[in-house]
Amino acid sequence: MKHIKKKFLIDGDINEGNLLEKNGKVIELNDKEIHSRSKKGELYLQTTNDQLLKVFSYKKTAIIPIPDLTLAYFDMAYYLNKTLRDKFQTDLFRKTNLEINSGRIDEIAINEIYHFYGSASGCVIMLHTALESFINFILPDDKEYKKVLSNKTECYSKEQIQKSINFDEKLKTVLPYFHHNKNYFLKETPNTQHIRNLKELRDDIVHTKSEREFKTQEKLIKKLLDFKYEETFNAVKSFMNFYKKDYVEECQCGLDF
Repeated sequence: MKHIKKKFLIDGDINEGNLLEKNGKVIELNDKEIHSRSKKGELYLQTTNDQLLKVFSYKKTAIIPIPDLTLAYFDMAYYLNKTLRDKFQTDLFRKTNLEINSGRIDEIAINEIYHFYGSASGCVIMLHTALESFINFILPDDKEYKKVLSNKTECYSKEQIQKSINFDEKLKTVLPYFHHNKNYFLKETPNTQHIRNLKELRDDIVHTKSEREFKTQEKLIKKLLDFKYEETFNAVKSFMNFYKKDYVEECQCGLDF
């Protein structure tokens, strides 16, 4: 897939208390007003194509737009995966094979091994983080999740869901609860398996285990070499767009970066 369209936090309900006046014209603010509105969460900027971006002032020296963090994680995972495709995996095999055949391995080949592992593990972690961020993002702010047990009913606020409910339960139970029983995991498909594999590999990386013969580390690197990156990106994209239509969109700029 191509890189995605980058989106920022946009508030569609702008009123005269924010950056725009009622007539829609941008008003100029002095430094004191900018800082004051930033602290209240009432600061916006208008882009050259008339989008409204939620922004904040940083140390009174810069205005920072707030990106959609889910898409920012997804975009970074894409960038790391593109790096893998374009450079590291090809160079890793070529350079290490050349070095091993000569009976030695030099610093260049060692760097390729480190770079591959760093990019591959970073890609997996970022893509899974995007998935977790998206799930939390689409939870309603003002509704409770009621979990009916045999002897009691537990009620969870959005904050409590994010802190206390595990990843699998969010996927299979919580999201359908809030989204009219829409359940991406109702049937087992290649995409649902790719998402399960992503979660498993991410856990293996974050909680890296060790033993005397280093078989665990060897197995982890092999899993990164064999992982279905492109298919998993498409699966995560499909999952997100299932719950929020056209949320992940490929950019139409024609560039690949």
